[in-house]
Amino acid sequence: MIVLAVVVFFAAALQGSLGFGFGLVTMSVLPRFMGIDGAVPLVALLGQLINVLLLVQLRRSVRWSHLRAVLLGGLLGTPIGVWALSSAKPQALTVGLGVTLLGWFVITQARALRGGAARAPVGEAWGVVAGVAGGVLGGAFNTGGPPMVMYAASRTDWTPDETRALLQAFFACTAAVQLPLLVRSGLLDAEVAWSAFTVLPAVVFGLLAGRWIATKLDPNRYRGLLAWAIAGLGLSYLVG
Repeated sequence: MIVLAVVVFFAAALQGSLGFGFGLVTMSVLPRFMGIDGAVPLVALLGQLINVLLLVQLRRSVRWSHLRAVLLGGLLGTPIGVWALSSAKPQALTVGLGVTLLGWFVITQARALRGGAARAPVGEAWGVVAGVAGGVLGGAFNTGGPPMVMYAASRTDWTPDETRALLQAFFACTAAVQLPLLVRSGLLDAEVAWSAFTVLPAVVFGLLAGRWIATKLDPNRYRGLLAWAIAGLGLSYLVG
């Protein structure tokens, strides 16, 4: 329980400071202590709490015209991810998680190398694709962030608040589909709910710490350190 609280605190601090990363960090560490079948429902439950809290703050920046394409894809992809979690072999899921984490690292580094060159915003069709990919990864591993962050970053016609609002709204909506499916599959039960309840203070204090960190640290440096740490964890899942 101490390990869980510490991991959740730092992951919530990351989410509070950068707007994403809770699922990536928790799913990088917790499966080693409680197995992937135990980590996914717990992280999904805690992640939804964070999604709702952040979405309330950003509610005025939510745009339905931005959300509809990714939400369509997410509603299609999330059940597939939950089905994979409850049906596939644990080893296959662990390899999939490792590939996801390493893929996220490669994508972020490639974007960093390209720099901040101006690009025309992509169309909504890519939003559906990103939504499906984010839904599948989110339903299976709670790591639906990378496809969505890529798509949101490519929408150069959105303001920063609109981008953050889009991400939180997408995660909240797909989690609303994911959680009942996890209950139905038997993965999310009273024991998992109790574990989530016991670490709620870590979530709250982590979010508050994240807001403070955002005012003190260079976000680019912080994001770079996160990328290398997650790359190492992803590699450990593939070779472990």
